[in-house]
Amino acid sequence: MSPEAARTSRDHQLLRSAQISCLIFGLGLIVWGLFPAVAHRLTSEEAPSLRLFLANAPTVVLGAAFVALFVWIGRRATWALWTAFGLALLLLANALLVALLAGPHTVPLFPVALSLCTATTTAFAIAHRRIARRTGQPADDRKVAADGG
Repeated sequence: MSPEAARTSRDHQLLRSAQISCLIFGLGLIVWGLFPAVAHRLTSEEAPSLRLFLANAPTVVLGAAFVALFVWIGRRATWALWTAFGLALLLLANALLVALLAGPHTVPLFPVALSLCTATTTAFAIAHRRIARRTGQPADDRKVAADGG
């Protein structure tokens, strides 16, 4: 395998890992946001109130945003990597701030772990793309294919 092909393969792997972490985080947030309404329905056999849905709407919307970022990262949009990194870092900082102020028992581990994973994978993909751009190397498979390689 040529060094150029190895670089594009590495870029593809990093983009794929960032993309998958966004998808898992997004689907996890959607399920986590809808779970209270489903649990209420199963335990009380009453329809959940609008208040319950509205209380969990930000979680579902954030999950849908990460699923949309999954699609855009697949289309090689650099802004989607930056957006996913920023949102994941913001959610991680928020969880750590809540843990410091209210105690660690108040923060669930699930969003912290997934936001850390998403922030890490998107940071690696961004860093690899920036290094490739600075050294003049192709940053993804489409550039190599366009050059005939």
